[in-house]
Amino acid sequence: LVATMSHLAGTAIRPARAEEIPLQLDIILNGRTAGMIAEFTSRDGDLFSRASELELIGLAVPTRLIREDGTVRLADLPGLSLQLNARNQTLTLTAAITALKTSRIAAEGRNASIPLTEASPGVVLNYDLTGVATRTKRSGAGLFDARAFGLEGVLNATGLVYSHPSLRQDTVIRLDTNWTYADPDRLRRFTLGDTISGGLGWSRPIRLAGAQFRTDFGLQPGMVTFAMPTLTGQAALPSTADVLINGIRQFSQPVAAGPFELRQAPVVTGAGTIEVAVQDALGRQTVTSIPFYVSPDLLREDLSAWSMEIGKARQNYGLHGMDYGALVGSATLRHGLTGWLTVEGHAETTRGLALAGLGAQLRIFSWGVASLAAAYSTNAGRYDAASAMTTGAQGAMLTVGYQYQGPLFSLGVSAARSTGGFRDLAALTGAPVVLSSLRANAGLSLATYGSFALAYLNQTGVATTTNRAPGSTLSDLLLPIAPSYRVMTASYSKQISERMSLIATGFASVAGNRSLGVEIGFTYTFGNRGSAYAAASYDRTSGISGMGQYSQSATQPGEFGYALLAQEGGFRRHMGEVSYLADWGRSYAGVDQTAGYSAMRGGTRGAISWLDGGVHISDHVDDSFGLVRSGDVGGVGVLRENRPVGTTGDNSALILTGLRAWDANVVGLDPSSLAADVDGAALTMRVRPPERSGVVMRFDLRRSRAAIVALVDAEGEILPASLALTLNGGKRSQVGYDGEAYLQDLSADNEVVVELPGRRTCRASFAFAPVEGAIPRIGPVACR
Repeated sequence: LVATMSHLAGTAIRPARAEEIPLQLDIILNGRTAGMIAEFTSRDGDLFSRASELELIGLAVPTRLIREDGTVRLADLPGLSLQLNARNQTLTLTAAITALKTSRIAAEGRNASIPLTEASPGVVLNYDLTGVATRTKRSGAGLFDARAFGLEGVLNATGLVYSHPSLRQDTVIRLDTNWTYADPDRLRRFTLGDTISGGLGWSRPIRLAGAQFRTDFGLQPGMVTFAMPTLTGQAALPSTADVLINGIRQFSQPVAAGPFELRQAPVVTGAGTIEVAVQDALGRQTVTSIPFYVSPDLLREDLSAWSMEIGKARQNYGLHGMDYGALVGSATLRHGLTGWLTVEGHAETTRGLALAGLGAQLRIFSWGVASLAAAYSTNAGRYDAASAMTTGAQGAMLTVGYQYQGPLFSLGVSAARSTGGFRDLAALTGAPVVLSSLRANAGLSLATYGSFALAYLNQTGVATTTNRAPGSTLSDLLLPIAPSYRVMTASYSKQISERMSLIATGFASVAGNRSLGVEIGFTYTFGNRGSAYAAASYDRTSGISGMGQYSQSATQPGEFGYALLAQEGGFRRHMGEVSYLADWGRSYAGVDQTAGYSAMRGGTRGAISWLDGGVHISDHVDDSFGLVRSGDVGGVGVLRENRPVGTTGDNSALILTGLRAWDANVVGLDPSSLAADVDGAALTMRVRPPERSGVVMRFDLRRSRAAIVALVDAEGEILPASLALTLNGGKRSQVGYDGEAYLQDLSADNEVVVELPGRRTCRASFAFAPVEGAIPRIGPVACR
């Protein structure tokens, strides 16, 4: 051993044969202690260590140098010199920058990595009912959404009900019926029934009834699908790195000496600059920066998203529940070839129609994203006349676009052109056939002077017709889809103070009836619930009008909401409404008067659910929800993300709506709402519910049956603190100050045995009667 250590220290002594000697050495790297003891092996005068051990020290280990047994010969590491002090058992390493491991700088990830919370089997029925009454007519409507969950997937059905007693007509319309299964680990979703086909920015999705299989990145909310900028640098000494995005500090992280790399910084979409300021222990600072452009339209390298569906096209959606057209099929694919180029493909077909197209999204350095797509269609057979197709027609479509979004200004433009014979599946459901379109928008941020936005839309198309649902009373309420229009809009906004802001908008139709309108108004907020709006407006039809509006929202159960509106001038309207939010839902009532026409209206909105073996009523359940159970104690406040959301009832339960599906939700009980005699193991939990499903959150609260007992000796003197005692022959505790002991799980009759100095004991007996909401005091009790 001495000979081997001497050789490693630089002498010429070598053992006669190879032998392995395990070593535990303190590490000094580039003049600074690493603060760790590392394991090494001496083999015939050379030092070896595991690759993982060397990486913990901070050294870069090329894969090619790792031997079959997982060890690395230190002498083989490039840019590294070493010196062993056998007497002090220290190993001094001098490493070049290239020999040091690259430090990773990253912000803390989202907390959605907790296990998925299992959905409890259940059913929920959402309802939204409204009624309107005038002097001559009365009508009512209801939107219903029913779903079953907790087994395999979610079964969902939605529908509309209209009632017109004055017309003696009632209408029931089915909207969507489907079963959906989602796999969050593989980012896959399968739907059987009514669905919407996949699409791209240059294609037009349609409603169909059939089967769909597609990618869904929303199943992992924390997933970053687009390419993120990467920044590299190096630190000569152990330092602290501050990461700044557009000049705003995001987070700090210590980095070891050597190279560092920043990946997946918390950047905003659009253009900006990432800066990493590195400051070492001597106060020296270096700043590395790069410009970036991040767009959600681009996929990161080798990431794909696709959709495939087949079924019958739906027609007259919302007018007739069972109106289906021809059998159709479509497929869509997006793939990130690189971080700056995403390619796209789309195909769709039905009897007599076939369409295929290709497209690409290209990031141009940090100057924005350009897009290009082309599609070709052919109609070789007979086709429904409602689609405005001609037998044997062929056509093509070309779209180009450019988008830039920056901290000071944004710009976007897109144009599409198709030949007269180009058709797609959307025409089957009555959408206009677009011959040409031009869209442009621009935005400018003027800092303290506000922001300005401008948009222009120009479309030329051919109107198509749909098969009017026979006997429907809703057809007169729907506006036709305009195939051609040319509109300009402009807006300006400025934050005047913390509570007041200015908003100005205008629009002009430069084709057809050439309508024109402008409005300028001020908003003012009152606390967290109230807001007021005052505005003056002009449009070519009604002239000049003035409007004032005040509203106060109901955000917590037990609160009232109000809305008042008065408008005078060319257009007159007066409206008043009151709403109330309860644990069982939301209801409202109001009156509306416009140009001599008065109407009273009212409605209610909520949900009825069956979950965990019981029926519950609550506010509308839009997505995921939970049933909070507070054990044996009712009237407990419930918090979501540390904000109060309700109180458990006498049945110790509360339906909690608004949970984020597939994401981590922090739910807890409000400690300030708990009485002194309430005991529980935990008051907070994190749940990650599946979509549109219910989960049960159980908090084991119970009445503690506790008391504070004052103990004295046979002469009435207070027992000293810290004496050990045993309650009812089982649970142990101790005497506190002033001879008081806090005892739990008491019975009607109790006995304590106190251990006195000198191995002596005394006994005390007392009766206990619980006092709800309080911890009673008992005593003084004599211990003899």
